[in-house]
Amino acid sequence: MRIRPSFALEQELWGRGVTAIAGVDEVGVGAFAGLVIAAAVILAPGTIIDGLADSKLLSAKRREGLLTMISRCVLAIGIGRTEVEDVDRLNIYWAAMEARRRPVEALPTKPASARHA
Repeated sequence: MRIRPSFALEQELWGRGVTAIAGVDEVGVGAFAGLVIAAAVILAPGTIIDGLADSKLLSAKRREGLLTMISRCVLAIGIGRTEVEDVDRLNIYWAAMEARRRPVEALPTKPASARHA
């Protein structure tokens, strides 16, 4: 099954002059125990990578191929994580939300906020 996101929202925002749009993905949410790690990336405006989707829906080979394509057109990368203690304290839902927030905050280029997009 080929995954084909539309990128309609990104295209609309690029058309309105918004250039810094971040995508975020995480690993560890479905695990029985452990930490959650997330990454945020901002790609060059107009970049549409065929098959870019939730990493859990992709094969390891496809993820590796996408890494090469992403590396060629990435403008900014941020990494974040929440520890096991955060999961215990917050619960997995809020620990995952925090893990997704941290890489966005770590981006050297700040993405447009929903209020300004």
